[in-house]
Amino acid sequence: MAMFSCACMLLKGKRSEIPRDIHASWTVVVVGFVLIVVGIFANLLGDPKALMYFAIYFIIVMLGMFIMFERVTILGYMLVMLKKMAPSRYGKAAAVGLATGSSEEIEHTGARGGGTIARTIVSIRDAPIVFFCKVPDLTIINK
Repeated sequence: MAMFSCACMLLKGKRSEIPRDIHASWTVVVVGFVLIVVGIFANLLGDPKALMYFAIYFIIVMLGMFIMFERVTILGYMLVMLKKMAPSRYGKAAAVGLATGSSEEIEHTGARGGGTIARTIVSIRDAPIVFFCKVPDLTIINK
């Protein structure tokens, strides 16, 4: 809920021109955020065991989010480690242009199993993105 109120504040600040059916004032959003944070801390201080469970849950969720956001970087590091630990038996140098996505460049990464990682990186980067907006004005969208 606190993240939702932060997102609402960001939306109000950055995208105020986008028309909406429901409007919340700044005071309502800020008071809601403060009450959510106070409620979380009150629950944590009321039962010290809950703090441990909250910390474990928080760490696991943040780790999952980090992995999802940085998966291309992590896969790139895995590819570099594979090149050092399990080099290709063909001895071809790694000349992978991962942005192009041509199959000849992905086939020889310089590591055993590197082609699978390279194809995964290319498929993640080439995933289509859908962005919904009411006004097709690039200056507003890129703000």
